Amino acid sequence: MPDRVARTWASIWSRCAWTYAPRVCQILITRPETNRNVRARVQSINERILGDLSGWEAFIVAGIIAILVAAANVANLMLARSMHRAPEIAIRTSLGASRVRIVRQLLVEAAIIAAAGAVFGALFSKAGVVLMQSAIPEGTRTAEAYTR
Repeated sequence: MPDRVARTWASIWSRCAWTYAPRVCQILITRPETNRNVRARVQSINERILGDLSGWEAFIVAGIIAILVAAANVANLMLARSMHRAPEIAIRTSLGASRVRIVRQLLVEAAIIAAAGAVFGALFSKAGVVLMQSAIPEGTRTAEAYTR
């Protein structure tokens, strides 16, 4: 049987929705011939879409997806760059450069670009952490306070 979804007003929290659940069940019981296998359950839209993912786990999944999209974008840019450099590589080959030397040159250039990206990424992430830490109000309990 397909799921039925009921939306509540923005002011009704899940605790309040639990108070309405028995009434919904009473309405379902009044027609047992059509509602035999129907169950009622209170669930937030986040739980419905994300399942058992907590806030941090969802954040990590979103980060992984963002990294995969960025990696696909870099691969596409590298492919376009290599297509643009095809005449240069053809000239180097015709002048006697070996395949190993051309591949080494391309790998060194890619490594330099990757290293520069890693340095800029580390700097931006450090700046982001400092910015987030400055946004935490004074007197907020840290995670260490909860583990002791």
